[in-house]
Amino acid sequence: MSLPIFIQRLSQERPSSELQLLRLWEYIDDHEEFFEGLKPKTEEEYNEMEGGQNEIYRELKRH
Repeated sequence: MSLPIFIQRLSQERPSSELQLLRLWEYIDDHEEFFEGLKPKTEEEYNEMEGGQNEIYRELKRH
């Protein structure tokens, strides 16, 4: 059984975020370009990203 088939069958039986990431990795042609695309390009994008991270931190701290 190939790795892609194994991942697909496992994700059907037991879905998880880790398996979704493996599937994403499989579909991305250029991984470096993907990570570059995640970086904020403007100050507005940077502030939006920081705001989202702060919100997640506050939510985790509450629990």
